Amino acid sequence: REKIVGDETKRVESNIKTVPALHVKTLARDMYFEDLLQGGRYCWPDMFLSRNPYGEAPLTALLLFVTPESCQVRVTIPGDIPETEISYCLPDTKYHRIPIVGLYPSRKNKVKIELLNEKKEVLDSRIVPIKTRILPTDLQNIIKPFKIAENPAFKNIMISGGVDIK
Repeated sequence: REKIVGDETKRVESNIKTVPALHVKTLARDMYFEDLLQGGRYCWPDMFLSRNPYGEAPLTALLLFVTPESCQVRVTIPGDIPETEISYCLPDTKYHRIPIVGLYPSRKNKVKIELLNEKKEVLDSRIVPIKTRILPTDLQNIIKPFKIAENPAFKNIMISGGVDIK
């Protein structure tokens, strides 16, 4: 945090409780994750896993790992029905920051991680169990998946603010 905000907060005296701004907290965590990744300690298949990595989205996770050679990564999060399965590929690199979205609450989600070569052939794969906690009451039942067009331009769309695009 000090790297981000410096001495600015020390110059002001107040009896008001200070709370780090969300962007400062997020940037500090992001810097920490990047240091872990660049340190090379977490190599395939022994990955670093952070559930709810930024403290704001309880049904997400972040995987960090390094591979000896550059490769793509395909992530598959199974759904309860075929329409709710999420799958996406991430670009070629040796240093992998894998965002995991679409986890189910209160269960062990079995996320499939695959390493792919340039021809999209599977070099290796692993199932990563990610246990999530129960959602707070105000977040329960707020996401309602539904099937959209057969070949949408964007497979996963996150909508907030009460917009309905059915």
